[in-house]
Amino acid sequence: MVADCAKMAVELKVNRFQGEPAMISDYECAYACSWALKRLGIQADPETELDQLKDDVMSQEQKLSQGDETDRSLLALIKPYKVQGTHGEGISELIRMGMEA
Repeated sequence: MVADCAKMAVELKVNRFQGEPAMISDYECAYACSWALKRLGIQADPETELDQLKDDVMSQEQKLSQGDETDRSLLALIKPYKVQGTHGEGISELIRMGMEA
């Protein structure tokens, strides 16, 4: 249930709010980062620490910024977010879900 809520929140923010939407949790960040990596054709390991996953996305910042509206919206969500350090199965599940988006 938590995973589905986080997934839905990210998708709504990307699709509906093109200003400066803010993520509110590591769960959203996990989904957003893995979805961004999937869009770039990069495989994300569900066991990757979230701060590393975000670093992996940010290393591709230029490609995302030159992508379509969804890519740019994902970048706008991810870039300012500060990882809180949440760990656990929910994070891994959301990384897997992002790779399946």
